[in-house]
Amino acid sequence: MSALAVTASFALVACGDAGGADGAKVTVWFDTQVANAEAWDQWKVFNVDPFIEDNPDAQVEAVRVAADTQDQKQRVALAAGTGPDIITTAGPSSAVGYAAAGYLADLTEVAERNDWSENILPWALDAGVVDGKLVMLPAEYETLIVYYNKSLFDEHGWQLPTDRASLEAFAKTAEAAGVIPFAAGNASWPAATEWYVSAYLNQVAGPAALYDALVGDAAFTDAPFRESIQMMKDDFDAGWYAGGVRQYFTTEDPQKYAALADGQAAMMLSGSWELYALGDYFETDENPHEWDWAPLPGLSDAAPEQIFPLGVGLTLSANAASKNLDTAISYLEWKFSNPEVMWEATETIGQAPLPVKFEESDIPAGVDPRIGRHYLEISQSSDDGAVGYVSWTSFGPELGGYVVDNADKMLTGDLTVEAFCEGMQAAHASDTEAGLVPPVFSSDS
Repeated sequence: MSALAVTASFALVACGDAGGADGAKVTVWFDTQVANAEAWDQWKVFNVDPFIEDNPDAQVEAVRVAADTQDQKQRVALAAGTGPDIITTAGPSSAVGYAAAGYLADLTEVAERNDWSENILPWALDAGVVDGKLVMLPAEYETLIVYYNKSLFDEHGWQLPTDRASLEAFAKTAEAAGVIPFAAGNASWPAATEWYVSAYLNQVAGPAALYDALVGDAAFTDAPFRESIQMMKDDFDAGWYAGGVRQYFTTEDPQKYAALADGQAAMMLSGSWELYALGDYFETDENPHEWDWAPLPGLSDAAPEQIFPLGVGLTLSANAASKNLDTAISYLEWKFSNPEVMWEATETIGQAPLPVKFEESDIPAGVDPRIGRHYLEISQSSDDGAVGYVSWTSFGPELGGYVVDNADKMLTGDLTVEAFCEGMQAAHASDTEAGLVPPVFSSDS
């Protein structure tokens, strides 16, 4: 996930004993991508005000809690027997720990009466099932893609790489023109290296092999995974990302975006969260260049031609011990039954849509067509089962933490590829033994 993954995180905190929405007072914890009063007010317009309009007796107090401290505060509160009515996490990898501790209410019957299996994308809903019970709902979804400077490609007559051979050829062509193949950098968000680990595992080993490893039918020390990580390291060593490993570690997000927009770099491997950031750098009075995106290409015979590694960047659950459980459930039901509000928030403040089924005609005209196409293609890949896996959704906490803590060491050579893969397998074994591997949705890729 990105540093801004908790774009619209929130928690409803019980302040009374009344059940249901009527008369209940709830406090909403939230954070936004842009940390200013205007952004916070806009968030309330789409995530609080419509709920109050539909439930006029409800009282809602919205309180901004920084995303980087919310999880810690929430865990402390729950351990003390208090905590929010709605438990918010940054993805299933984080949420499984809450489920193991018994904090998450069973929403299976709620899902049945709301027909969520018919409305929520199947892989995203499946990711919330633990021990046969639905305990978390996907409130934000994302994938890893290739962004590119379309104007630069048009100027040079370049084509996007579609496999390993064309990627190698493109890198040589771009470098000969003085262009870095990929804008990149993790100075703003050190955990960003996990995005590349996730991408290469899908692009080289392939989603099917990843599925086998996650369910215990293969090991991360097997050849396909070693080859994936080795290719990643080789490409970083070749200077394809940011011009080199040293530059990667010192490049911040604004520099990364500027390099792509100015044509210093041709492409950028990143996630859906960047869709709303590029408008400040492209198609402005200062820079008329256009951007576009494409799915990740397969880089081996084991991977499909195009891959959508899918992730849930935000989950919502009801606190099993909440005194206002009915109120919490009412809010969740409201949240997933108002597509008009959802799309208006996407159009107005760039809030990512929920992973629900929709038609192209449902997308407001004011939503950038590239963004609309992005979510349409995710929906199609979900229907087809042609999906992959990302660390923050499909890895357990030990494995996800290991990747974040050690991927940079692998890039610098302080940790060998073999040792990195051995560490991945050991961490996954620990998650498996503790019952902390998130639900693994099926893939036909």
